Amino acid sequence: MKYLSKHVATWLIRCGAIDEMDRELYEYAVYSLIFLIAPLAIILTFGIMMDRVLESIIIIIPFMCVRKFSGGFHAKHVWVCILCSCSVLFMCVYMVTNIKYIFVLNICVVLAVTSLIILSPIDSESRKLDEGEIVRYKKVTAAISLVFGGLYCVCLLTDNITYAICIAEGIMLPACLQIPCILLKLKSKEKLGESYN
Repeated sequence: MKYLSKHVATWLIRCGAIDEMDRELYEYAVYSLIFLIAPLAIILTFGIMMDRVLESIIIIIPFMCVRKFSGGFHAKHVWVCILCSCSVLFMCVYMVTNIKYIFVLNICVVLAVTSLIILSPIDSESRKLDEGEIVRYKKVTAAISLVFGGLYCVCLLTDNITYAICIAEGIMLPACLQIPCILLKLKSKEKLGESYN
């Protein structure tokens, strides 16, 4: 991904579209664009294969909207990220057609929305957030999570169970991706406490 970002930025410089001084900015922009498009392309591929295109879109929209501001776990290597993303998104599309709505799903959605509101944002090692961004991202994550939580309720009330399950998955995914980061922070605090003793 980084190689592709650098290659595109170099091509833009050679074409005279951007200045060399702006290289880093455009590399980051291309990198962000790839990460924005990749989950959509992956899940649409699975949606087409399983004849669940609309469901795939309904899963990925809440995920992408929330994930952009909530943060969470990022794999260190691109191939690990792609492999894990493919596996998780395949399971999401597969589960839509194979799980039934149960009351436990309501509890999971409430827990996911609550944890997203409380724990967000989690910044990554590659891009640390400043104080202003943290406050803004927290508010945006809370608003988006509540909107999709509301849409989940509307789908349940209108008996659109399949779409409710899709939205539930889209909300729970970014919440689940925060868990490894929280566990790592707790582990590092624990080690820090041990070193003081």
